[in-house]
Amino acid sequence: MKNGPKSTPSARWKQEGEADPHAGHYDVERAQLALGHLTDDELANGAFMNYDGVLDVQRILAGDPDYHSPIAWMTAVKDRIRWLSRKLEEQTARGQP
Repeated sequence: MKNGPKSTPSARWKQEGEADPHAGHYDVERAQLALGHLTDDELANGAFMNYDGVLDVQRILAGDPDYHSPIAWMTAVKDRIRWLSRKLEEQTARGQP
């Protein structure tokens, strides 16, 4: 495609009429997701700043509550995107912007 796709669906499984492969997992409050105490902006910034960092085993073993491993950041981003996508679909289905 020379100019790229005209639109991208939120999920191909939904577009193809299939069941949600994560049914129920994201039917929670945002705070219950990985790193759910962070706002969307904080999560985006934190992931950008930390996704490629070296794993700090000492901080993990010490139980440092302020340290999150790179995979923890990416897991939280994955969960937040999926959660936000489903919430947007719900609002759109209700006719709300």
